[in-house]
Amino acid sequence: MMIIGDLNAQIGTDRNGYEEVMDPFGYGRRNVEGEEVLNLCIRNHLLVENTFFKKQDSHKITRYGWDEKSKTVIDYILTGKIIGGKVRDTKVIPSEHLDSNHKLLVADLNYRMKTLNAVQRMPKIEERRLKEEENTKSFQNLVAQKLLKVLVPKDEHKVTTLEKDYRQKKLQAKRIVKEEKEKSWETFTQKLEQDSKGNQKLVYGLLKSKRSDREDIKAIETEYGDIRDMESIREQMKNYFEILLNGEGGQESDTEVI
Repeated sequence: MMIIGDLNAQIGTDRNGYEEVMDPFGYGRRNVEGEEVLNLCIRNHLLVENTFFKKQDSHKITRYGWDEKSKTVIDYILTGKIIGGKVRDTKVIPSEHLDSNHKLLVADLNYRMKTLNAVQRMPKIEERRLKEEENTKSFQNLVAQKLLKVLVPKDEHKVTTLEKDYRQKKLQAKRIVKEEKEKSWETFTQKLEQDSKGNQKLVYGLLKSKRSDREDIKAIETEYGDIRDMESIREQMKNYFEILLNGEGGQESDTEVI
């Protein structure tokens, strides 16, 4: 860990009680803020790197007053003890100030950055070579082998079991749908039979719904052939339901709506 910047604190040169975190090459006198910084360093095992290297004052002082008379060190480089052993030097560059009354504080570290693994690039496919029949077949075989490894599971027994389970579930679902349809039709015919003997609301409701979407009826089949004229279709449907309502529907009708 490293902390670098303006801490607005003066540490001074007295290292009594703070021998673990600073050396005697500080500058000036300590103030309250400087004591707080040193206590912070003790609690977190940090080193004040500015104090470990003997320098002339111009390479220590980090801030000059606008009158150039007041001189203080309030900018610091704090490091953890592991990184602190890799710091070879710290110093102030007096000529660099960047339009500020603070001078540039730098450090030299003997530290190797971990290099990132090189990105593995895929070989470029030379499309012009695929025009040759031999290369085309070789490329197709290679792609097929790669796809087999990705798409086909290694456990063939598991795949067979899954297929059998799927087929069984599919047949079971079809059986359930068929049974429910039969139950639904049976309930509907029972209601229709009861209604034909009662107030006939269900029959009239069914007729009304058929009239509302009569545009969908294109033709009806009868024993005499297809009837496509809308007026004839209405007449045929009327006769059919009269027979049904009058109880003459014992025989199956030969009329089919298309």
